[in-house]
Amino acid sequence: MEERALLRAQVLIRLRRWNRARSLLALVLARDPDCVEAWCLLARCHNGLGEYPGMLRAAERALTIDPASDWAHRLRSIALTELGRHQEAVYSAREAVRLAPKDWRAYVALASALNGLPEHRREALNWARRAVRLAPDQPDTHFTVGLVAAELGEDDLADRSFREALVLRPDHAAAINNLALLDLRRGRMASAASGFGAAVASDPTSHIARENVDVVGWALLRRAHMVAFVALFGLTQLLRLGDRGVVPALVPERACVGVLLLGTWVAMILRTSGHLTPPVRRYLWTQPRRDPLFGVMAGGLGVGVLGTVAAALLPGQPALMAVVVAFLGLLASFLASSLRYLRVCRAGTG
Repeated sequence: MEERALLRAQVLIRLRRWNRARSLLALVLARDPDCVEAWCLLARCHNGLGEYPGMLRAAERALTIDPASDWAHRLRSIALTELGRHQEAVYSAREAVRLAPKDWRAYVALASALNGLPEHRREALNWARRAVRLAPDQPDTHFTVGLVAAELGEDDLADRSFREALVLRPDHAAAINNLALLDLRRGRMASAASGFGAAVASDPTSHIARENVDVVGWALLRRAHMVAFVALFGLTQLLRLGDRGVVPALVPERACVGVLLLGTWVAMILRTSGHLTPPVRRYLWTQPRRDPLFGVMAGGLGVGVLGTVAAALLPGQPALMAVVVAFLGLLASFLASSLRYLRVCRAGTG
């Protein structure tokens, strides 16, 4: 009876039906609270749901029943790594390697734990490469090499490793996501947006991929923000020259600035949008509802662009008023971006 229930739970986990698997395992543990396999499977459910304190509790309960379980040590290490307790994670991963020296998953866990300690990342890369030697047909071994290499700044190695993981498993959401992160680091915004969208499509439950789609949204706004600021500054200089009588009113030149700004802005949106899947486009359009600061930045940017275009087309005093409106819109957008940056910094040090 229990064996059938455990097999069914494993199938549900492979299908990423975490809550159904968790409910089934709760029934198993109610009948047999000392079932190590059930506790380990429950830890995997918590991992899939991003519930790392629950994952840690389940793994530690399994270890109280069987301290020699390499599986439980490995799961404990993963949970501790996600919770930022890297020294403890390394200890559990080393125990998993000691207990199962031929299991590539233990080496992946150890490399991942060491990757959280900057001074041990070279060692982490060595363990990750050993995992590849043990299991070259497993995408997660190549992915782990890529993950550590990216932290070390070895982008070419990271790129090759993520692509190797995708050759072995084309729907590997984490590899797709991290390839997109490399594109973002290299300034390839459209390619990064496409990659993050593919990661979300591959694993709709991935909160990391969704957060990275948000990052792309912010990065695109900042880039458009800089275009608008440069155009507004150039337009202001033209207006000052015209007011001083150095050159004529410069209406044609100002109109060119406005058209150039609007064209550049629209081209950026269309080029990036063309690389996104429809679900990701819808996700980004709803981002202002999820993040008010994003809404303020997007709205301020829109006001700034429209104000700059108006200033380029209007004569005299109305043009100066449009410049003021554009500047205020871009200032609000800049302040929203700065507040978000401070919020991310606080979250990262909390």
